Amino acid sequence: VGIVAGIVQALIVRPKVVDMENLSEDVSRLKGFYKNRILRVLLIFLLSSIGSSAGTFISGADIISKIIEIFQKVKYSVGFSYPKGWEYPQRLKEYV
Repeated sequence: VGIVAGIVQALIVRPKVVDMENLSEDVSRLKGFYKNRILRVLLIFLLSSIGSSAGTFISGADIISKIIEIFQKVKYSVGFSYPKGWEYPQRLKEYV
């Protein structure tokens, strides 16, 4: 997601030679990240990548919990039973 957003930003607002010349000065100030077109592309890339990663982890945990919940409902509704002597692995005992 981040690389696509960065490429789109670079295509819409094309960096100029002046931006490259002022890069070392602009990187030292917060205002420079918004003024300099090269730094703005990097900022958009970074922030969109962080947002995408956060969304993936948050929603991934929710999806996994829903899948576990569905499997537990199916297990109890079908009357599934495990073979004699079989024990749950330690990490699954909390879900059963």
